[in-house]
Amino acid sequence: MKAVTCITFIFLLCQGAIGQTQTASTSDIAISSTPSSDIDWANFENELTEEDNWSFHTNQEGKLLYIDFESLGGKMNRLVLKSAEKEVVIEDNHLFDLPINTIYEVNLEKLERGSYFVELHTYDNKVIREEITIN
Repeated sequence: MKAVTCITFIFLLCQGAIGQTQTASTSDIAISSTPSSDIDWANFENELTEEDNWSFHTNQEGKLLYIDFESLGGKMNRLVLKSAEKEVVIEDNHLFDLPINTIYEVNLEKLERGSYFVELHTYDNKVIREEITIN
């Protein structure tokens, strides 16, 4: 009787694992095809020229800022977003665990209009500073 119960239990566990695996693999297929900006992501790398600087890029609505760590030199240690008055608005001290090829996203939706400065601190104590304007 114990053997039958154990075999039944193992069979049910296997069925549950197979069902979850199939669900996980099909959920990756449902990707939205609605474009969020006028960037042609399929040909993104082919369209870049020497003059294009995609290290700091905002979306079409100006609500999100994308920072490409790889184009800036790799791993970053810290991010600080300061207002024009040098007041710290956003700070992230946990960039050390992100991969080198990260595209970091900053939500600008709650910020007031004006100029802001993004400061990225690298591991070799360099500071990359970029001014952004929110309209």
